[in-house]
Amino acid sequence: MSKKRVKPVIILKKVSSLIFLLFLILSAGTIYFYATSQKKAESEKSLEYQTENDDLAALLEKSSSLAAENNEVMEATDHTVSGNGIKADSEETESPEAEKELQIPLCLTDLYAERDDTAVFRCYDNEAESYAWSYYDMYSNAWKKTEEIQNYKDELGREVSKLEIKADENMDGTIVRCTIHFKDLDREDETQEASLFILPGRIKKISLEDKFTADANYYLSTRELPVKVTYTDGTDEIITGLNHLYFVLSEEKKDQSVSISGNRVETTMLIMTECDYLYTGMKEQEQLIRYHPDISEISETKTVITGEDNLAPEIMEVTVSPYEVSNTDGPVTLSVKIKAEDNVTPYPNLEYAFLYSDEEPEEGDWTKKSSFDANIARNGIYTAYVRDNSGNIAHMEKEIITVDMKAPVIKSISLANETNWCRSNTIQVSAYDASDILYCYENQAGNSSGWITYSEYTVDTNGIWRIRVKDAAENISEAEEIEVSNIDKEAPVIRNISIK
Repeated sequence: MSKKRVKPVIILKKVSSLIFLLFLILSAGTIYFYATSQKKAESEKSLEYQTENDDLAALLEKSSSLAAENNEVMEATDHTVSGNGIKADSEETESPEAEKELQIPLCLTDLYAERDDTAVFRCYDNEAESYAWSYYDMYSNAWKKTEEIQNYKDELGREVSKLEIKADENMDGTIVRCTIHFKDLDREDETQEASLFILPGRIKKISLEDKFTADANYYLSTRELPVKVTYTDGTDEIITGLNHLYFVLSEEKKDQSVSISGNRVETTMLIMTECDYLYTGMKEQEQLIRYHPDISEISETKTVITGEDNLAPEIMEVTVSPYEVSNTDGPVTLSVKIKAEDNVTPYPNLEYAFLYSDEEPEEGDWTKKSSFDANIARNGIYTAYVRDNSGNIAHMEKEIITVDMKAPVIKSISLANETNWCRSNTIQVSAYDASDILYCYENQAGNSSGWITYSEYTVDTNGIWRIRVKDAAENISEAEEIEVSNIDKEAPVIRNISIK
């Protein structure tokens, strides 16, 4: 049996296939090894990058949190308020003081702006239903309504209405009007007016006096600051109501972290916020003031703002315990209650006094009790006083009549119908006394009204009527008389009828 002979060509092809297959296996292994190494390297790099990225993310989150905190500082309302100031806790607190803050109106004020800048007028009343804005067109000599208004929530939490006007040269002296329509339909609309003034040149810099004093515990507006502006031509003037003037509140925050290498990283952030209001408190504070217009460069200056308590307390009510008027002279002890509050001094720290109007309170007359007994030795006007910790004093007068030994005085008696015939007539009495008085009307026939509170009495009987007046101390005036003779209640009598 003969053996088959393998052809060299076939053997060569098989060897080549094996070599090619081996090459593919080696290539695939190399690629896999490279890919695995690369993936591992990228994974390590990604881990390092992720760690650094986490630090950055934490930093950004911290920055965002700080910005939010700074925002809350501006919207906060954590102080009590009085007068025109606005202060209180954050809105979320919803304290009574915060609610009171939001009730304080924002009145329209004159504005001074550079040419081509945007002037912003603002108005607010917590009872407003809506706002209508208009301006006086000097060319047509008429008021023109404008719809270019916006409502926004300001940094103090108020829903403010604003009107923006382009400060063109031809707008100099333009009068702006805001009409407030109230929720209460019984309350009449209120109209406020203000003017826009275009400055004569570009502002190069601003400055203020070294010190500025404002009411304590008050949110001071930048539009209340008298600012000295210097123009590019070297001239200057003092302006109150400068457009785009801001308080700059700054806060420095530090954050610490650890890098991937274990080193401590300290990050310092300075948050600066432009604000329309500054809470004065009861202190001195150096404050950065910035002029930041739309069209020119920023200018900054500093001043020391001092909050001082210059406002007297507010007396809401003075009540005196009920008492009877006596016709026996002598002192009477009455209970007096004074209701008052102050913008700075806490309610328990207020002091009170109650004296006759011609007396000034001395140190021994003051008491910390808002309800106390007072000796009333004479009739007349008494004055209730309230003093705060800064020595500011408020007062309210109260008339007290405890002793009355004089009878009322009848000034005049008259008839509503003096001459014409009528079926009834009205007696009118004018009398005076220090206390409440009663009237008695009676005639000779024995008809009497008894003691009544009316100074007019209708009668339907002719004759002489006697009038007496009595006060709270039972003092009775001398009787005064008046004759009624024009009452006719009888129908005419027909005596004869004749036909001609």
